[in-house]
Amino acid sequence: MGKKVIAAYCRTAVADDSAIVQQKVALLHYAVACGYGDDTIVFYEDNGYSGNSMERPDIQRLSRDIAEGKVTTLLVHNLSRVSRDSAARYKWVVEARARGATILSATDPYEPQFLDFLKNSI
Repeated sequence: MGKKVIAAYCRTAVADDSAIVQQKVALLHYAVACGYGDDTIVFYEDNGYSGNSMERPDIQRLSRDIAEGKVTTLLVHNLSRVSRDSAARYKWVVEARARGATILSATDPYEPQFLDFLKNSI
């Protein structure tokens, strides 16, 4: 497998550097478990931003990078890091996947049927 750049997204609602570090460490371990141990991990982080709004600097940067094809694989600790709002989370995940991104969650059962669950929960 050639070396890739893998994106990892971290977010906390209240600024908490130690929580961000914990998410990063967990995502690094997850990256290795997924076979991305030799690849470059680029972190996007919104430390101290509510998940109730998509108006966050790094989620916006990540969205642009996915749209531009710079990110094809994204690791998250769980999908609530993307958004606490089920409808916004579903829309974002569907749009990212439509642009070719694979999204892997360390703690959520991210399978096609999970998208149906997300869609039905909004």
